Amino acid sequence: MREFEEAPLESNDSRLGQILLRREVITQADLDDALRVQEAEPDRPLGEILVAQMSATAVQVREALHEQLADARLGQILVRIGAVGSGALAAALALQAERGGLLGELLVEAGACDDGQVAWALSQQNAEKRFGSFLLRRRLITPEGLDDAMIELARLPEAQLFEVIVARGLLSQEQVEEALGFQQQEARLGQILLRLEMLSEDQLEAALARQGATGQLLGEILISTGTCSLEQIARALEEQLALEDQRAPDDRASTESGPLV
Repeated sequence: MREFEEAPLESNDSRLGQILLRREVITQADLDDALRVQEAEPDRPLGEILVAQMSATAVQVREALHEQLADARLGQILVRIGAVGSGALAAALALQAERGGLLGELLVEAGACDDGQVAWALSQQNAEKRFGSFLLRRRLITPEGLDDAMIELARLPEAQLFEVIVARGLLSQEQVEEALGFQQQEARLGQILLRLEMLSEDQLEAALARQGATGQLLGEILISTGTCSLEQIARALEEQLALEDQRAPDDRASTESGPLV
């Protein structure tokens, strides 16, 4: 794995507490009690304290942590591409902790970046989510392993998810390349369906969003939602296989042109 400069994890305990408050999982009194415990035990994570005092469940804390990490990652991508400055990101995260709302919308509202830049960053982040969901669905990685990788990824703005997974020994380079190759095939299937005018851009985006949440195959989602028929998916797959046969074997194994994960 390349050497990456570690950055402070933007998702801190104060933001975790605000997310749990906003979700009405805990009360302000619960949070105050947990913070008092943490003051005496500064190395103890807030989530662990809240679970121990039965203010929240481990699942609720993990879901809040996922939201927190997702915002941190989105902000890192925007900083990395030069769309926003670190100061503007810190201000938006502080405002979000105070009043809630989507990070991208807050940044646009503040004039820190535009809708197009946020959309591009979200597409990169969604690619990471889809890759993680694919690994989970294939049982190539455990939920705990993926959580650990995402936490480390949030500290390494220049890294990609597959690099962190390999560096942690969760998967081999060969396993990652195979998974990335499959993800590229899914992306090509979507593009073929678009070109054949069998679905719209909005329908494809909706299907990809669902895939990121469920890890299902793209074709399965499009058929189950009634977006495409079985015959349309079969036709697109035939064209995809024909295109694959035209590609050189070395190109099939390459991950250089794959999605940013």
